Amino acid sequence: MKPTVHDIAAAAGVSLATVDRVLNRRAGVSARTRDKVQGAVAALGFVRDVAAANLAKGRVYPLTFILPANDNSFMRELEAAVRDAAARSPSERTDIRILRVPPFDAAALVEVLDALVADRPAGVALVAVDAPEVAGARRPVR
Repeated sequence: MKPTVHDIAAAAGVSLATVDRVLNRRAGVSARTRDKVQGAVAALGFVRDVAAANLAKGRVYPLTFILPANDNSFMRELEAAVRDAAARSPSERTDIRILRVPPFDAAALVEVLDALVADRPAGVALVAVDAPEVAGARRPVR
């Protein structure tokens, strides 16, 4: 059976709230207590279930993939892999979308990146043309 936060708290001799503070890197925990909790995490082999933590917090992370509208086999396979991930995304508390831009069109890519600034996605992955205007584009930041 996988160790839980209750197991960590018992092993470290601290409260669940303290374990939560350490796991979420919040203030209000002494270095000595933080070390005890981190030691219990390591000793028990605890691996945080990010999907469960996000579910508990009601978080959904929007992720955007910007791919060239290209019909070569690599891009088709890449887009298929992203679509597979998107099909699983609700259970993983992510919202994945794919945006396609004309290949080698720096201006179109910059336009899409600029539009994403307002959306503030948690992450953006893109296949980009190496152009100064792309390098200087505004970055969508959460």
